[in-house]
Amino acid sequence: MYRSRFASIGVALEDSYGTEKAVTANDLFLARDIVVAPEGDKIDRNLQRAFLGTTSHIITRERVHMTFTTEIRGDGSKLKDLFKACGMSESSGVYTPVSDNFDSITLYAYFGGKLYKSVGVVGTFEVVLEAGEPGLINWDLYGLYKIPTDASAVAGDAYESVMPPTVESSKFKIGTYAGIVQAVNIAMNNEVVQRLNVNASWGVEGYIIANRGVTGSLNPEEVTEATNDFWADWQAGNSKALEITVGRTSGNKCKIECPVVQYDSVGQADRDGIRVYEAPISCHMSNGNDEVKLSFI
Repeated sequence: MYRSRFASIGVALEDSYGTEKAVTANDLFLARDIVVAPEGDKIDRNLQRAFLGTTSHIITRERVHMTFTTEIRGDGSKLKDLFKACGMSESSGVYTPVSDNFDSITLYAYFGGKLYKSVGVVGTFEVVLEAGEPGLINWDLYGLYKIPTDASAVAGDAYESVMPPTVESSKFKIGTYAGIVQAVNIAMNNEVVQRLNVNASWGVEGYIIANRGVTGSLNPEEVTEATNDFWADWQAGNSKALEITVGRTSGNKCKIECPVVQYDSVGQADRDGIRVYEAPISCHMSNGNDEVKLSFI
Protein backbone atom coordinates (compact mmCIF):
# COMPACT_ATOMS: atom_id res chain seq x y z
CA MET A 1 0.00 0.00 0.00
CA TYR A 2 1.24 3.48 -0.88
CA ARG A 3 -0.10 6.52 0.94
CA SER A 4 -0.90 9.31 -1.48
CA ARG A 5 0.55 11.96 0.85
CA PHE A 6 4.03 10.39 0.66
CA ALA A 7 5.49 11.99 -2.46
CA SER A 8 8.64 13.88 -3.43
CA ILE A 9 9.46 15.49 -6.74
CA GLY A 10 12.56 17.10 -8.22
CA VAL A 11 14.08 18.12 -11.54
CA ALA A 12 17.57 18.71 -12.93
CA LEU A 13 18.59 20.63 -16.04
CA GLU A 14 19.95 18.29 -18.74
CA ASP A 15 23.30 18.90 -20.42
CA SER A 16 21.83 17.63 -23.69
CA TYR A 17 18.28 16.74 -24.63
CA GLY A 18 17.08 13.39 -23.30
CA THR A 19 20.34 12.57 -21.47
CA GLU A 20 19.47 11.82 -17.86
CA LYS A 21 20.78 14.21 -15.24
CA ALA A 22 20.62 12.67 -11.76
CA VAL A 23 18.24 14.44 -9.39
CA THR A 24 19.77 15.06 -5.95
CA ALA A 25 18.26 16.07 -2.62
CA ASN A 26 19.08 19.70 -3.44
CA ASP A 27 16.87 19.44 -6.53
CA LEU A 28 13.72 18.44 -4.61
CA PHE A 29 10.93 20.95 -4.09
CA LEU A 30 7.52 20.98 -2.44
CA ALA A 31 4.47 20.54 -4.66
CA ARG A 32 0.88 19.41 -4.43
CA ASP A 33 -1.55 17.51 -6.67
CA ILE A 34 1.34 15.57 -8.22
CA VAL A 35 0.22 13.31 -11.06
CA VAL A 36 2.65 11.30 -13.19
CA ALA A 37 0.82 9.22 -15.76
CA PRO A 38 1.75 7.12 -18.80
CA GLU A 39 0.09 8.11 -22.04
CA GLY A 40 0.19 6.68 -25.54
CA ASP A 41 -1.75 6.26 -28.74
CA LYS A 42 -4.08 3.28 -28.92
CA ILE A 43 -4.04 1.63 -32.34
CA ASP A 44 -7.17 -0.42 -32.98
CA ARG A 45 -6.62 -3.27 -35.42
CA ASN A 46 -9.88 -3.54 -37.32
CA LEU A 47 -9.15 -6.89 -38.89
CA GLN A 48 -12.03 -8.71 -40.55
CA ARG A 49 -12.93 -12.27 -39.63
CA ALA A 50 -15.80 -14.68 -39.91
CA PHE A 51 -17.25 -13.50 -36.59
CA LEU A 52 -17.90 -10.28 -34.67
CA GLY A 53 -15.55 -8.88 -32.06
CA THR A 54 -12.30 -7.00 -31.80
CA THR A 55 -8.62 -7.86 -32.12
CA SER A 56 -6.04 -6.90 -29.49
CA HIS A 57 -4.99 -3.26 -29.79
CA ILE A 58 -1.46 -1.79 -29.79
CA ILE A 59 -0.16 1.04 -27.57
CA THR A 60 2.44 3.17 -29.35
CA ARG A 61 4.21 6.53 -29.11
CA GLU A 62 4.39 6.16 -25.32
CA ARG A 63 5.14 9.23 -23.19
CA VAL A 64 4.98 10.48 -19.61
CA HIS A 65 2.61 13.32 -18.70
CA MET A 66 3.26 15.18 -15.44
CA THR A 67 1.15 17.82 -13.70
CA PHE A 68 1.58 19.44 -10.30
CA THR A 69 1.26 22.78 -8.49
CA THR A 70 3.92 24.79 -6.66
CA GLU A 71 3.73 27.91 -4.52
CA ILE A 72 5.30 31.24 -5.44
CA ARG A 73 7.77 31.83 -2.64
CA GLY A 74 11.38 32.54 -1.82
CA ASP A 75 13.82 33.66 -4.48
CA GLY A 76 12.41 31.31 -7.14
CA SER A 77 15.63 29.31 -7.42
CA LYS A 78 13.84 26.01 -6.75
CA LEU A 79 11.73 26.64 -9.85
CA LYS A 80 14.56 27.78 -12.11
CA ASP A 81 14.93 24.54 -14.07
CA LEU A 82 11.17 24.20 -14.42
CA PHE A 83 10.90 27.68 -15.95
CA LYS A 84 13.75 26.85 -18.34
CA ALA A 85 12.00 23.64 -19.43
CA CYS A 86 8.96 25.80 -20.22
CA GLY A 87 10.75 28.05 -22.69
CA MET A 88 12.07 30.73 -20.33
CA SER A 89 15.53 32.19 -19.79
CA GLU A 90 16.82 33.43 -16.45
CA SER A 91 19.07 36.35 -15.51
CA SER A 92 19.46 37.46 -11.88
CA GLY A 93 16.08 36.03 -10.93
CA VAL A 94 14.25 37.53 -13.93
CA TYR A 95 12.51 35.10 -16.30
CA THR A 96 11.53 35.94 -19.90
CA PRO A 97 10.50 33.78 -22.89
CA VAL A 98 12.93 32.46 -25.50
CA SER A 99 12.42 31.41 -29.11
CA ASP A 100 15.50 29.17 -29.53
CA ASN A 101 18.14 27.30 -27.52
CA PHE A 102 15.47 25.61 -25.43
CA ASP A 103 16.36 23.58 -22.35
CA SER A 104 15.02 20.26 -21.08
CA ILE A 105 14.98 18.58 -17.68
CA THR A 106 15.07 15.16 -16.08
CA LEU A 107 12.21 14.66 -13.63
CA TYR A 108 12.07 12.26 -10.68
CA ALA A 109 8.85 11.67 -8.75
CA TYR A 110 8.93 9.38 -5.72
CA PHE A 111 5.67 7.83 -4.53
CA GLY A 112 6.08 5.51 -1.56
CA GLY A 113 8.78 3.07 -2.62
CA LYS A 114 8.59 3.72 -6.36
CA LEU A 115 10.44 6.12 -8.62
CA TYR A 116 8.67 7.56 -11.65
CA LYS A 117 11.18 9.06 -14.02
CA SER A 118 11.20 10.91 -17.33
CA VAL A 119 13.89 12.60 -19.44
CA GLY A 120 13.71 15.21 -22.19
CA VAL A 121 10.93 16.94 -20.27
CA VAL A 122 9.46 20.22 -21.53
CA GLY A 123 6.10 21.89 -21.00
CA THR A 124 4.10 24.92 -20.04
CA PHE A 125 2.76 26.66 -16.93
CA GLU A 126 0.01 28.92 -15.59
CA VAL A 127 0.29 31.51 -12.82
CA VAL A 128 -2.82 31.60 -10.61
CA LEU A 129 -3.31 34.59 -8.27
CA GLU A 130 -6.37 34.92 -6.02
CA ALA A 131 -6.87 37.59 -3.37
CA GLY A 132 -5.84 36.34 0.07
CA GLU A 133 -4.41 33.05 -1.24
CA PRO A 134 -0.78 32.05 -1.86
CA GLY A 135 0.30 32.60 -5.45
CA LEU A 136 0.42 29.31 -7.34
CA ILE A 137 1.95 27.93 -10.53
CA ASN A 138 0.34 24.98 -12.31
CA TRP A 139 2.89 22.98 -14.34
CA ASP A 140 2.01 20.75 -17.31
CA LEU A 141 4.95 18.71 -18.66
CA TYR A 142 5.69 15.96 -21.19
CA GLY A 143 8.74 13.71 -21.40
CA LEU A 144 10.11 10.48 -22.81
CA TYR A 145 8.65 7.24 -21.52
CA LYS A 146 10.36 5.22 -18.82
CA ILE A 147 8.97 2.34 -16.78
CA PRO A 148 8.84 3.04 -13.00
CA THR A 149 11.32 1.31 -10.72
CA ASP A 150 11.31 0.38 -7.03
CA ALA A 151 13.42 2.96 -5.21
CA SER A 152 13.43 5.04 -2.04
CA ALA A 153 13.58 8.83 -2.21
CA VAL A 154 17.04 10.38 -2.38
CA ALA A 155 18.45 11.02 1.07
CA GLY A 156 18.42 14.50 2.54
CA ASP A 157 15.97 17.34 3.02
CA ALA A 158 16.69 20.53 1.11
CA TYR A 159 13.15 21.88 0.84
CA GLU A 160 12.52 25.60 1.19
CA SER A 161 11.23 26.59 4.62
CA VAL A 162 10.11 30.16 3.83
CA MET A 163 6.34 30.69 4.02
CA PRO A 164 4.65 31.78 0.77
CA PRO A 165 3.22 35.30 0.69
CA THR A 166 -0.46 35.72 0.01
CA VAL A 167 -1.86 37.86 -2.80
CA GLU A 168 -2.52 41.17 -1.04
CA SER A 169 -1.34 44.77 -1.43
CA SER A 170 -0.27 43.52 -4.86
CA LYS A 171 -0.09 46.85 -6.72
CA PHE A 172 -2.20 45.38 -9.52
CA LYS A 173 -2.99 47.62 -12.45
CA ILE A 174 -3.84 47.33 -16.12
CA GLY A 175 -2.84 50.49 -17.87
CA THR A 176 -3.40 53.13 -15.21
CA TYR A 177 -6.47 51.44 -13.78
CA ALA A 178 -6.03 49.72 -10.39
CA GLY A 179 -9.49 48.25 -9.96
CA ILE A 180 -10.98 45.79 -7.48
CA VAL A 181 -10.04 42.36 -8.86
CA GLN A 182 -10.48 39.00 -7.13
CA ALA A 183 -8.22 36.90 -9.40
CA VAL A 184 -5.58 37.27 -12.11
CA ASN A 185 -4.30 34.32 -14.16
CA ILE A 186 -1.50 34.25 -16.75
CA ALA A 187 -0.88 31.12 -18.88
CA MET A 188 2.11 30.53 -21.19
CA ASN A 189 0.18 28.08 -23.41
CA ASN A 190 3.31 26.57 -24.93
CA GLU A 191 2.49 24.23 -27.81
CA VAL A 192 4.41 21.03 -27.02
CA VAL A 193 4.73 18.65 -29.96
CA GLN A 194 6.29 15.23 -30.51
CA ARG A 195 9.22 14.59 -32.82
CA LEU A 196 8.48 11.16 -34.29
CA ASN A 197 11.34 8.96 -35.43
CA VAL A 198 11.29 5.35 -36.68
CA ASN A 199 14.72 4.82 -35.12
CA ALA A 200 13.76 6.04 -31.64
CA SER A 201 12.48 4.05 -28.69
CA TRP A 202 8.66 4.08 -28.65
CA GLY A 203 8.87 5.90 -32.03
CA VAL A 204 9.38 9.25 -30.26
CA GLU A 205 12.60 11.23 -30.62
CA GLY A 206 11.51 13.85 -28.12
CA TYR A 207 9.42 16.92 -27.47
CA ILE A 208 9.82 20.54 -28.50
CA ILE A 209 8.04 23.81 -27.81
CA ALA A 210 6.74 24.74 -31.26
CA ASN A 211 4.87 27.92 -30.39
CA ARG A 212 3.25 29.85 -27.56
CA GLY A 213 0.27 32.13 -27.12
CA VAL A 214 0.25 33.80 -23.71
CA THR A 215 -3.24 34.42 -22.37
CA GLY A 216 -4.86 35.16 -19.06
CA SER A 217 -7.96 36.38 -17.30
CA LEU A 218 -9.12 38.85 -14.68
CA ASN A 219 -12.45 39.61 -13.02
CA PRO A 220 -12.72 43.28 -12.01
CA GLU A 221 -15.79 44.78 -10.42
CA GLU A 222 -17.92 46.74 -12.89
CA VAL A 223 -17.51 50.52 -12.62
CA THR A 224 -18.86 53.60 -14.37
CA GLU A 225 -17.67 54.37 -17.90
CA ALA A 226 -16.00 57.52 -16.61
CA THR A 227 -13.92 55.43 -14.20
CA ASN A 228 -12.83 52.81 -16.73
CA ASP A 229 -14.39 52.00 -20.10
CA PHE A 230 -13.88 48.24 -20.49
CA TRP A 231 -16.27 48.02 -23.47
CA ALA A 232 -14.52 50.75 -25.45
CA ASP A 233 -11.09 49.23 -24.77
CA TRP A 234 -12.33 45.84 -25.99
CA GLN A 235 -14.06 47.22 -29.10
CA ALA A 236 -11.09 49.37 -30.13
CA GLY A 237 -8.53 46.67 -29.39
CA ASN A 238 -6.69 49.01 -27.06
CA SER A 239 -3.61 47.46 -25.47
CA LYS A 240 -2.41 48.16 -21.95
CA ALA A 241 0.44 47.00 -19.74
CA LEU A 242 -0.45 44.73 -16.82
CA GLU A 243 1.51 44.21 -13.63
CA ILE A 244 0.95 42.55 -10.28
CA THR A 245 3.28 41.71 -7.39
CA VAL A 246 3.04 38.78 -4.97
CA GLY A 247 4.75 39.44 -1.64
CA ARG A 248 6.15 42.52 0.05
CA THR A 249 9.43 41.27 1.53
CA SER A 250 12.68 41.21 -0.43
CA GLY A 251 13.72 37.61 -1.04
CA ASN A 252 10.10 36.45 -0.97
CA LYS A 253 8.48 38.54 -3.67
CA CYS A 254 7.62 38.05 -7.35
CA LYS A 255 6.47 40.66 -9.86
CA ILE A 256 4.59 39.58 -13.01
CA GLU A 257 4.48 41.98 -15.97
CA CYS A 258 2.85 41.81 -19.41
CA PRO A 259 3.59 44.84 -21.63
CA VAL A 260 0.86 44.42 -24.28
CA VAL A 261 -2.50 43.15 -23.04
CA GLN A 262 -5.82 43.19 -24.92
CA TYR A 263 -9.29 42.13 -23.79
CA ASP A 264 -10.64 39.12 -25.72
CA SER A 265 -14.15 39.72 -24.41
CA VAL A 266 -15.94 41.45 -21.54
CA GLY A 267 -18.53 39.10 -20.07
CA GLN A 268 -20.75 40.05 -17.17
CA ALA A 269 -21.06 37.91 -14.06
CA ASP A 270 -22.15 38.00 -10.43
CA ARG A 271 -19.76 37.62 -7.48
CA ASP A 272 -21.63 37.47 -4.19
CA GLY A 273 -24.18 40.02 -5.35
CA ILE A 274 -21.61 42.31 -7.00
CA ARG A 275 -21.57 42.85 -10.76
CA VAL A 276 -18.20 41.93 -12.24
CA TYR A 277 -16.61 41.44 -15.62
CA GLU A 278 -15.14 38.05 -16.56
CA ALA A 279 -12.43 39.27 -18.92
CA PRO A 280 -10.17 36.83 -20.78
CA ILE A 281 -7.05 38.57 -22.09
CA SER A 282 -4.32 38.00 -24.67
CA CYS A 283 -0.73 38.94 -23.84
CA HIS A 284 1.30 39.94 -26.89
CA MET A 285 4.96 40.74 -27.45
CA SER A 286 6.26 44.29 -27.54
CA ASN A 287 9.83 43.89 -28.81
CA GLY A 288 9.98 40.09 -29.02
CA ASN A 289 10.33 37.45 -26.29
CA ASP A 290 8.69 39.76 -23.76
CA GLU A 291 4.99 38.79 -23.60
CA VAL A 292 5.44 38.05 -19.91
CA LYS A 293 8.19 38.64 -17.36
CA LEU A 294 8.50 37.18 -13.87
CA SER A 295 10.95 38.90 -11.54
CA PHE A 296 11.83 37.32 -8.19
CA ILE A 297 12.94 40.21 -6.03
